[in-house]
Amino acid sequence: MKFPKSPCQLKLEIELSVKLPGDLRLRQLINLLLKVSDEIIVEGVFQTIENDANTYKTQKYAGRILKEINPRPNKDSKVYLTRVLHNWDKSCEEIPHWMLNHWSLENLKLTINEIENSQISIVEMDKLKTFKWWLNIKK
Repeated sequence: MKFPKSPCQLKLEIELSVKLPGDLRLRQLINLLLKVSDEIIVEGVFQTIENDANTYKTQKYAGRILKEINPRPNKDSKVYLTRVLHNWDKSCEEIPHWMLNHWSLENLKLTINEIENSQISIVEMDKLKTFKWWLNIKK
């Protein structure tokens, strides 16, 4: 396992972790990431989730990194939500919960409302509904 010095390297390490049975490699990666900057972690995780080739298990591993390390974001909530909306697997609850850890529920409601009122696909609209469900947002 290589020490990730860039988001791209972290994305590769996450994808390699998924290919092995069990989660030992992921746990080792999480321990290694305690010495990595939040910016690299967040960007690497979001690049992983954005990638159309990465399905549920890969996204779940990426989400687990967010959950266990809880890195601080350096961009607006809309940037992150917009980036992952197209490919996000709705079963990966870690993304909405991580976002709630860093932005208020009110901020996320405003962000979701703004995205809903823009031109997005039916799939993305459906994913926003699920995002709201994970956060217990009624309207």
